[in-house]
Amino acid sequence: LANGLKIPQKIKDFAKVQRQSLDPCSAWFADCAETTSIPGNGTELKYLWASYLEWSKTAKDYSFLKKSEFSLRLGGLGFQKMDKRNNPFFIGITLQKDDEQADHGGCK
Repeated sequence: LANGLKIPQKIKDFAKVQRQSLDPCSAWFADCAETTSIPGNGTELKYLWASYLEWSKTAKDYSFLKKSEFSLRLGGLGFQKMDKRNNPFFIGITLQKDDEQADHGGCK
């Protein structure tokens, strides 16, 4: 007991899932975006942000993120930020595309 009680892995995993479920950026990503494996492919922040703004209108269970916080959280999800023609751009992320998106603010 010198090191204290160890937290079981099952509890750690549950806590991680709970934290992710409370994160508006992760929730938006699950509903509106997807990863791309095409090297160098990605999306400008302005398009990701527009999608997030539209999504946030109906996502009342989540706190609203400012654009700078949204950008930081995208980096936290593992997407590399760079400038492309003086515009912030995230490598490895694209917006989901399907026929139903027009009726749902660009998200499923």
